[in-house]
Amino acid sequence: MKVRWTIFLFLGGFAMLAYVQRTSLGVAAQNIMPDLHLSQLQIGWLNAAFATCYTLAQIPGGVLGQRCGARLMYTLIGLGGIVATIATPLAPVVLAGTALFVALLAAQGLLGLAQGPVFPMFAVVSQSWFPPRQWALANGGNALTRV
Repeated sequence: MKVRWTIFLFLGGFAMLAYVQRTSLGVAAQNIMPDLHLSQLQIGWLNAAFATCYTLAQIPGGVLGQRCGARLMYTLIGLGGIVATIATPLAPVVLAGTALFVALLAAQGLLGLAQGPVFPMFAVVSQSWFPPRQWALANGGNALTRV
């Protein structure tokens, strides 16, 4: 019984970290736009790259996670998220102009691909570790991390 709630807390923490990663660009946009010479339109494109890849990765990511297992899937999406998160502040160090924008687009797209399966996998793990009468509780608690 304690194990399932430990897993729930781990997954909730993973979801919260994903939320922080996904919203950080929007929070920092006003400060980084002048430094990186990005327009509001380009920030919009960066957000769209994340949202598009995030949306496209949800169903395949959930299916792949069911086939490969939650541990492997969370490891892969965690590594993908780390690479994207590290690439974002490193790109301006080595790139400028169009190359920088393309690199930031790729990083946001990778972050979207990595985070798309997070919540479908949460449902898969909830189904595996919780009895059916607690599925709503586990997934509803997960919804608190998405606010």
